[in-house]
Amino acid sequence: MGQIASQAYSISFSLSTRADIYRYFAECHKEMTEITRQAKELLLSKGLYDRPPTLETPESYDFVKSQSFLTGYFGERRPLAGTEITNLFANFQRNAFGTVTIIGFSQVAKSKEVRKLLVRGKEISQKHCEVFGSIMKEDDIPVPMTTDTGVTDSTTYTFSDKLIMFYTTSLIALSSGYYGTSMSLSPRRDLGEKYSRLILEILKYSEDGANIMIKNG
Repeated sequence: MGQIASQAYSISFSLSTRADIYRYFAECHKEMTEITRQAKELLLSKGLYDRPPTLETPESYDFVKSQSFLTGYFGERRPLAGTEITNLFANFQRNAFGTVTIIGFSQVAKSKEVRKLLVRGKEISQKHCEVFGSIMKEDDIPVPMTTDTGVTDSTTYTFSDKLIMFYTTSLIALSSGYYGTSMSLSPRRDLGEKYSRLILEILKYSEDGANIMIKNG
C-alpha cells in the first residue's frame, strides 16, 4: 500500500501549482516513502520479503537490429526484457494483494450484491496472477508467492459496505493505470495484447462496481 500511495502522491505533487498543495502532497509522498522503507525492513528481518528476480549486469550492450524484437504471436519469442519482467512481477504481487484484500472484504460485507461483486473480483485477481505467472514461467523466472493463507475466517463487522466499495473501486482504477504503464514498457506484441485484454476486463468490473455505488447513493 505504501508503494501504491507513494506513486499516487508523486503524480499529485508533480501536477500541483499552488505552493501549499504542492507542499502537502510532497510531505505525503515523503511519509509514504518512509512507511515503505520500514515495511521492507520488517519483512526482511522476518525472512518474509518476496525478492524480485535479479538479472546479471551485462558485460556489453547491443542495439535492436530486427523487428523480430517485437514479435510474440508466432515464431520464436525473444526472452523477456528487464522492464517486462519487473512489470510482470509487480503486477502479480499487486493482484495477489488484491485477492487477499477482497477475500477479507467479502467475508464482512453486509450486502449480498456487494459480496457477489467482491467474489467476482477475487476470481479476476486470481486469474490475472495465473496469466502473469505463466508468462514468467515460460522464461524460467521465479513467480512470487501468494498470501491467501493470511486471511482469517472472521465474519465480524469491520468496515461499512460504502468504505469497502470505495476502496475496491480505487484499487481497480490504480490497476488499470499500472497495466497501461506496463503495456507501454513491454515491446513484445503478445504482452501488449494480454495487457489490453486484462485492462478491458477490469474496466468492465469497475463499471459494475460504480453502478452499485450509484444505485446506493
